[in-house]
Amino acid sequence: MPRDASADRRESPLAASAAKRSGAPDTVPSPLEVNTHVGALLRTMHDSVLNEAVPDRFLELLRQIGDKSDPAAALAEKD
Repeated sequence: MPRDASADRRESPLAASAAKRSGAPDTVPSPLEVNTHVGALLRTMHDSVLNEAVPDRFLELLRQIGDKSDPAAALAEKD
């Protein structure tokens, strides 16, 4: 006998009862609401990373890279 595929999609009464007790919302948020929320969280995280201090070692490495890519600066150092 073929299995009823719709049975997999139905929520059991026990699961529905547990969701109501846990304070879960009665409706599922729309994809737009989810994307908006995730976007806000990502912006907050991005802003906090931008405000972090750059370690001195990274700044030194960036200075060295800049010196190697700028021949005029390399000549000025030799003089």
